[in-house]
Amino acid sequence: MDGECHSVMEEFIENGVLVYGPRKAGTTLLQNLLDGSNSIMMVPDELKLKFMVTKILESSREKKAFYFREGRSSFRNNLEITENGGKYNIGIKGPFRFGNMSKKDMDGKFDLERYVKGLNGIANDPKIKGLKDIYSRDILEFRESLREGGNYRYWASKEVGGDPGLIVTHFKSIFSDIKCIFIARDPRMVVRSIILKRRSRGVTLSVKKIFTECHQAQRIISYYATVKGCSDKILVFYEDLARDTNREMKRIARFLQIPYEGIFEIPSLFGMSVKVRTSSRNTIAVFPEKKNWKKDLKFRERCAVMISSFSYALFRRMIGTQLVTYQKLRKMTGHSSGKGLTPCVRI
Repeated sequence: MDGECHSVMEEFIENGVLVYGPRKAGTTLLQNLLDGSNSIMMVPDELKLKFMVTKILESSREKKAFYFREGRSSFRNNLEITENGGKYNIGIKGPFRFGNMSKKDMDGKFDLERYVKGLNGIANDPKIKGLKDIYSRDILEFRESLREGGNYRYWASKEVGGDPGLIVTHFKSIFSDIKCIFIARDPRMVVRSIILKRRSRGVTLSVKKIFTECHQAQRIISYYATVKGCSDKILVFYEDLARDTNREMKRIARFLQIPYEGIFEIPSLFGMSVKVRTSSRNTIAVFPEKKNWKKDLKFRERCAVMISSFSYALFRRMIGTQLVTYQKLRKMTGHSSGKGLTPCVRI
């Protein structure tokens, strides 16, 4: 790699975009809308920062082993790593696919064998030690494995849940020019979606688990309300994104200072139209959500959601901190009526 090309790649690596939000808040939808652009290389899975941040003090070998087991959702589901004689071997277990793409479609867009070979190179390269080295090489190997690349300014990945302050601080400490796209959704709708998703799989959430999910979603709303400045962060509301995708994606394009492309309104993987993997409907279209969070929930579940919301508000008062509800956050950022949209969070 010559000096000029190396400099371009270094700049590309520093220009990361983190898509972040609670589970079931629309992060997958936003990920799929950002996919397919000539300006952004979207990695179509989750970067498990909430797990990796706990490994900062581990040895380089332990970090690598953990990364290829837990560092990305695709790794956890599709890769297996073994060690023999001090050398790691990373192999594929089962059908490796991103999202809900067919194997045929993915093979036409992505060279999986080359990517896994590159991951083996990362795992066994003694020069690669820190988390930044691991993240950076993974991103470059992913880019080189695309059968159809682009003149990308940014690369992007997503994370959900966990401690947002810790996750964002960790990522920004590694990549100097990182930008964050936060997505928010009414915590009650978040929990409703989690409950119904689990129910579709034959699992009934306990009251304790509903409390946990409610409090986690509300903590993220509270974090959004503490974010200062606007140069490197933008807040998107799920309802607005679903109701007026064109307007919201244009707002994101302006924030990133990139040309707006029609593909931004079409959920896709590697530029191919797809049904959003976490969607509740079998359609590739973006559709507004139901507004009533109580719909389809059982009496026990509705009560658990209401009590958990009350208990979280009570807890905030007891520790002397201000409660920021979802509705208040919308008003604080000029989104209460869908008008006066601001390009960032201003507190």
